[in-house]
Amino acid sequence: MTKTGYAMGFKVLGLLLSFAAYAAVPDGVKLDGDEFRGHIQGVCTDGTNIYWSMTYDLVKTDMAGRELARYSDKFHMGDLCWHRGRIYVGVNRMVEKGVRRGDEVWVFEPERLERVKVYPTPQTIWCNNGLEWYGGRFWIVSCTPTHSRYNYVFEYTEDFKFVQCRPIESGWTLVGVQTICLWGDKMLFGCYGSSRDPVMPHKSCTFAVDVKDLARKSDNVEFPFVVPVSARVESMSAEGMFAFDGGIWTAHGINRSQKDSDGSENRHEGRKFGARVLRNKVLERKLDAALGGRDGGAAGTAACVAPFKDGETVVFLGDSITHGGRYVADLQLLWSLRHPGSNVTFHNAGRTVVELELGEYAGGSAFPLCRSVPSWMKAL
Repeated sequence: MTKTGYAMGFKVLGLLLSFAAYAAVPDGVKLDGDEFRGHIQGVCTDGTNIYWSMTYDLVKTDMAGRELARYSDKFHMGDLCWHRGRIYVGVNRMVEKGVRRGDEVWVFEPERLERVKVYPTPQTIWCNNGLEWYGGRFWIVSCTPTHSRYNYVFEYTEDFKFVQCRPIESGWTLVGVQTICLWGDKMLFGCYGSSRDPVMPHKSCTFAVDVKDLARKSDNVEFPFVVPVSARVESMSAEGMFAFDGGIWTAHGINRSQKDSDGSENRHEGRKFGARVLRNKVLERKLDAALGGRDGGAAGTAACVAPFKDGETVVFLGDSITHGGRYVADLQLLWSLRHPGSNVTFHNAGRTVVELELGEYAGGSAFPLCRSVPSWMKAL
């Protein structure tokens, strides 16, 4: 056989082996060993291997969960992502000698998990929880103040120069967002729930935002564009997510903690953890249903009112609830955030009960506004 024949033979064999390895990927993978000091914080893949963040241990395995390399440290390692042949891990330095060291991103080469770079990220005040790459930027999510209406995502360049903080109107989620994952044209955020929260109880959830909204430029730093949520569904994805083979894989911890003499879990001594990842088809179906399909929710929008045009005036007719102005102000703020620079005028034409009965609205019907319009509006 000629050299060319041998070369072609090796290429074909390599392709067959690659295909066999790809086809053999199971729907679930268990991390080899369950004696780790900390629980699962995040997972990612390069398509051939899986990388597990176990709080104090970064572990590399094959697609069967067999350990290939490990890095251990005393600091809290959170979520992680794969980018250009490197592993990027969000790290919380916690407090050292009474001084909070702040948060960092550690960069590892994947072969032996050697740390090659450290980037400080002091803007992420509460902790580096989730980390993902998209559109030439790194995106980091963190914890939030208790009962915050917003979660926050921090945008960085490839060498971790801070660009902007973007609020996401997701509603309250316990300790903010724990993991972030790019899935098609959506960015997914995994969050813990709290059924015992006395003010805002909620279940663990995954919410999605359109990447075009996430990457939208905002010139107003004081009042930045608020990123809307496309879908929010109940699910347990807070311990890690990655997209692979078109699906969503979620991580789940295995608690091997020792028990006290009374049978309760000992939360301080002898805590040991394992982990596994699963193809989460239930979450995929929930998101597809909530989004109206993978087109981002285009289905079911045909009957919506067309967007306002520049120069138009929007008038809210109503009784004392409208007159109070709260929902009117909320809608006006939402419009301004979603359409910065648009020239649309909003008028609140709500009136109190007394005005409806005695004023120029009076027309004898059960709802006088149906019969008459105030004179000042006729000039609009």
